[in-house]
Amino acid sequence: MERKADNQSTAYEKFEPFCKWDRNEDRDIIEIHLKEFKKDQLKAQICKRGILKIFGERQSDTSMKSKFYKEIPVPSNIYDTQGIHAEFINDCLRIKMPKRKTVVHEFNESTSAKELKIDRSPKWEFELAKGAAVAAGMAAAAVVVLVPCVVYMCKSAICQVND
Repeated sequence: MERKADNQSTAYEKFEPFCKWDRNEDRDIIEIHLKEFKKDQLKAQICKRGILKIFGERQSDTSMKSKFYKEIPVPSNIYDTQGIHAEFINDCLRIKMPKRKTVVHEFNESTSAKELKIDRSPKWEFELAKGAAVAAGMAAAAVVVLVPCVVYMCKSAICQVND
């Protein structure tokens, strides 16, 4: 604990509350144990940069205040930041952070094209053929440019050796 005094001569102590993480596949839960705190003495908010800020302050006696402050990154690509909520029950602040749903499919060799929903329409095959033709055209253009260069370099090297 760190003890300080602010400009109004009220001393305060900073402390690090006990935190417990419960990580699940669909959500993470942070439990912060805050004995002797009341709900109105706590604040939790998410800033635009994806940081969960949790802080609290309470009067411990007539001249002393207890404070804590925590910052926890909550990347929006992992967590559904709109679904994060907190509850304070029995001296414990529980913050539930649901994870974004990602669709994960496992494929094996026996998975059919129908199961994969592969677009086999003529338009799609045309696009594939067009892409292959563009790639082949680029390769042909490279050959057209590179062959004369290589021939010129070889002739130049031969001329220099014979001189």
